Amino acid sequence: MKLWPVILLSASLAMCLDAQNASGEFKATKTRKVWADHTNIVWMASGQSRAVMTKENAVRFATTPKDSFDIPIVAVADNVTGNVWVGKKSDLYVETGSGIVGISLPYSGVLIWDRGLMTSMRSKETVDDLVKRFETKADLTQLIKIYDPVTDLRPALDPTFFSTLPGSAADVKGARIKSYQIADGELELEMENPARVHTATLWIDLAQRTIVKVIQDGEQVIPKTATPVSSGTDTNSSPAPRERN
Repeated sequence: MKLWPVILLSASLAMCLDAQNASGEFKATKTRKVWADHTNIVWMASGQSRAVMTKENAVRFATTPKDSFDIPIVAVADNVTGNVWVGKKSDLYVETGSGIVGISLPYSGVLIWDRGLMTSMRSKETVDDLVKRFETKADLTQLIKIYDPVTDLRPALDPTFFSTLPGSAADVKGARIKSYQIADGELELEMENPARVHTATLWIDLAQRTIVKVIQDGEQVIPKTATPVSSGTDTNSSPAPRERN
């Protein structure tokens, strides 16, 4: 059994699982009857955040009689906005104009926007009510059938940013997210590449899901500028960046 904390299903795997599901060769089941209680942070586009009670479970897909993998899922109910969301476990949960969205950070160069299996705006459901509705109405197989929107950061950075270089540690995988913050409708990511040769700060518009600004190795590359700038000179009155562990 494999655990997939962040989902990056390839098209070939999804097609394979679809075919198996059509022929009845695999099943999707929850791994636990009772959902586990947790607390998660929900971010506002303004940069404010609050802790909310959430519940977690996992869905197990049996691909063969002896092989399976689990996809962790989270139920989020914001008692302030009344918005609710159930989807794959993500790095960030953000309130947007279209409701809550889960965001998986781009360690491999692709930022994933999880729209969720079940989502409602201003429903005022408690997290327990949300779980009960999910239990009776959700189609678990949609976890592998729905392709979530992505923002590809790779074209905006050096071609080697998300890869190791000759001589670097073989066990280093993925870029390091040094810190992140949300302010003024944008997600700011401070990143370092696996070989620690390059650093970059990126700003992504939460509404449009597009890259609006990039500073790499002290030079602003998006929007284009003729004058190199230091990533430390960007002024912002928003809260201090949240450090990654």
